[in-house]
Amino acid sequence: LSLLLDLSVIDWGKCEEFIFNKNLIKIACNYKKDNPNLTTTKIGELMGFNYNTIRNWLKIGTKLGWCEYKIN
Repeated sequence: LSLLLDLSVIDWGKCEEFIFNKNLIKIACNYKKDNPNLTTTKIGELMGFNYNTIRNWLKIGTKLGWCEYKIN
């Protein structure tokens, strides 16, 4: 692929944001944003995923500005 395209001009941050938009990470972030006191365990129960997965997703969402998640 790199022989056909100049990969240095690609905004990889925008690509990552596009990939994550409207997926499970976005849904988890919306839960957290709409209910700031909701725990990762509770979000995991609502979505059917382990709290560690939710925590990782919320970290990604925080970097993208979709929610605010701080580890205590």
